[in-house]
Amino acid sequence: MQSKKPETVDVGFDAQDLERLATWKMPFGRYRGRVLIDLPEEYLLWFERTEFPAGGLGRLMKLCLGIKASGAEAVVKQLKGRVRRPPTPGRPQAPDA
Repeated sequence: MQSKKPETVDVGFDAQDLERLATWKMPFGRYRGRVLIDLPEEYLLWFERTEFPAGGLGRLMKLCLGIKASGAEAVVKQLKGRVRRPPTPGRPQAPDA
């Protein structure tokens, strides 16, 4: 008897996206320098009403809003400090020392 392979479900994001939410900093605006998961929900809702930035940053901000709205914010916040920080979008990556 052959074992069945578990089905995968596409939820629209992956583990790296969760790590990015816990490490990437907002590159502009009122909350410049704040880690994405720490952005106030009201700020993300404002972008939803107006327009999210294009590209990966906007996609992550939408994901962040969805996570906050569903009450799963604590899961991402647990990753803060445990993950090596990737470069902030729009900024060059510093070489490793």
